[in-house]
Amino acid sequence: MKLLLTSDGLTSNALVDAFKELAIKPLKKLKVLIVSTGPNTQKILGYIEEFKKPLITAGVKENRIKTLLLSEPSNTNLSEYDILFVCGGNTFSYLYLIKRLGMDTKIKEFVKKGIYIGVSAGSILPGPSITSSSATNNTPLKDYTGLKIVNFTIIPHMNEEDEKKIKQDVKESKINYDYYIIKDGQGVLVKDKQVRLIK
Repeated sequence: MKLLLTSDGLTSNALVDAFKELAIKPLKKLKVLIVSTGPNTQKILGYIEEFKKPLITAGVKENRIKTLLLSEPSNTNLSEYDILFVCGGNTFSYLYLIKRLGMDTKIKEFVKKGIYIGVSAGSILPGPSITSSSATNNTPLKDYTGLKIVNFTIIPHMNEEDEKKIKQDVKESKINYDYYIIKDGQGVLVKDKQVRLIK
């Protein structure tokens, strides 16, 4: 199992190095699927282009990077890709669309062999719950259980003041699973049974 769960993407040398550490074949041969909720707007496509840049700089071929918008019909086969790169956005919308499309079981199957890279919401999804998300739930989603690929949750985009408040909130809520509070430029690397904070 190989995951890199980031706050804001591959935005530091340490995160790029962590990505390279997870690579299962030469970077130029990797096939990447970037996933977003959509919709297909210039703003969303602009974000996706920004996420592509460090991948390409690291050595991934641009023509081997494809995009999947969950809000649009698709017959994409995850097994054709080496990397699933799940962007940021509204975590509740992600989980709602993933479950509605039946992709939750496909993602769990994918991570047995492939690499999962998350950004913000995309980093919260693999955990036991998505309740650490600061987003508003504007979907019919009632069950906030995450994909349960890892046994901890990610709390992204934090600064030192946020961290103090979060720790108090967690203590009061009696959350019974581990969590990582990460700032932009940081992430958590999961490599088989190894879990490491990247900063």
